[in-house]
Amino acid sequence: MFKLGSPKILTGLDITRTSVKVAQIEKLKNGWKLLRYGSIPIPENTIKLSYKSKNIINIELFHQTIRKSMELLAGEVSIAGLSIPNEIVKSSIHKYGELPKSKAEIGKMVEWGVGKLLPFHVKNMKISYHIIGKNQAGESALFVTIGIQDVINEYELSLKELKIDAKIIRPSGVSQLNFYINKLPKTACVAYIGLFDNFFTLFIFDDAQLIYYCGVKKGFSDIHFFHNIDMAMQHYLNKNPDKQIEKFFIASQVGDHQELEDVLDVMRSIINKDIHIIDEKQIIEEDISHSEVKGLKNLSSYTSAIGAAQSLE
Repeated sequence: MFKLGSPKILTGLDITRTSVKVAQIEKLKNGWKLLRYGSIPIPENTIKLSYKSKNIINIELFHQTIRKSMELLAGEVSIAGLSIPNEIVKSSIHKYGELPKSKAEIGKMVEWGVGKLLPFHVKNMKISYHIIGKNQAGESALFVTIGIQDVINEYELSLKELKIDAKIIRPSGVSQLNFYINKLPKTACVAYIGLFDNFFTLFIFDDAQLIYYCGVKKGFSDIHFFHNIDMAMQHYLNKNPDKQIEKFFIASQVGDHQELEDVLDVMRSIINKDIHIIDEKQIIEEDISHSEVKGLKNLSSYTSAIGAAQSLE
């Protein structure tokens, strides 16, 4: 007799300045199924987002919020992907003439480069990197994310105290991109804009290779938002005059698709190109057998939690 394996359930958490969002998903043959989701508000004066100093003001309230979010899911969760606030890390693309062969040596090289750029001792930093590939100049490019060790440890250790192992930790913007990335064209110069409550990200890919990134701490409804988008685009074009963007894609964790369409009318007049909204339901199937999932209208607000879960695959 053949014994069929149990479905693998993956869990993701997305911690923002106002809430903890959770999602449980199952890998299907041709995609993903959303099993459960939920959001618990973080009480006031519980966390204060900062890159340099500790974030968690009231550890007990923070733990209570995490516990309540876990109660929205099925069974005990021991492993999860964790999405942390964009504001508490810095990400950028680093280029090198040649990479060492071992991961340990690459790590040392990245640490050395980071140490030259920032006024912090490398021992106080938590540094992660993803190898992008080689550009046309033959340089090796890495997407590097930097956080202060004590700040990142606060979140990681808080989960450990609750017996949850945060196997993968990424900023919310990267987790959101992780959810949408397979829907981006593979053969074009493509811009992807991710909108958050108090932040936006701009990733630009040339034939599926990341060539530009910037993250700006400005809100979705901020009066300077459109100006910042325009400035980010101009900065990219100044550095890459020969790589004109062919297609724009946008995702937002705030507002529904109709509200986003209203915003895009203004953005289209600034960028003067078509901007596409990706339909989340083309990426993940909702399990309507669970009443808590049935009728989910704001799926886009859970994409970082889902993307964090997907990172565990």
